[in-house]
Amino acid sequence: AEKFIKDPKSVDGFSAVELSKNLGIPLHPHHIHYYAALNSEEAKQLVLAVRGAKKIMDGKKMSGLVLNETAKPLLEKIGLPHKFTEGKIIVGEEFAYPFFITFGGATDETPQDGMPVLEMLGKLCGIEIRDKGGTFIGARMGRPEAAKPREMKGNPHVLFPVGLYLSLIHI
Repeated sequence: AEKFIKDPKSVDGFSAVELSKNLGIPLHPHHIHYYAALNSEEAKQLVLAVRGAKKIMDGKKMSGLVLNETAKPLLEKIGLPHKFTEGKIIVGEEFAYPFFITFGGATDETPQDGMPVLEMLGKLCGIEIRDKGGTFIGARMGRPEAAKPREMKGNPHVLFPVGLYLSLIHI
């Protein structure tokens, strides 16, 4: 626990899950992803994929998770790092155990219909899962250094009266 207090980023996935369960605190943000980007149907699909996944074990510790290729678009949507090899998706050691627990791999509980995704995952794993991303705002970015000057047709470089002030001008 002292190591975690001195450097909170040093906690591994297994320790993060155990700390969350034992202390009743939300899962460490490093070990969650953008789950709110999923709708409830997509979350259910991912729960089924995780429950059908093959665990790669290193002794008693999970060192990886092998999913079928149908889960790839959902993993990309939540931003979970993974490798695609020979038609199989491999989630590495760093994120395998927290992902497996979060998506109900250790339980048989059925996800409820119409429930918000974060609440559904919290009920499945018994840990509070918070939104990592909040609100996303996107914009198209150009290259201002490559833009050409915009020229207007005619001679727009004059002042002219606008609105009610027209009647105040004496000619």
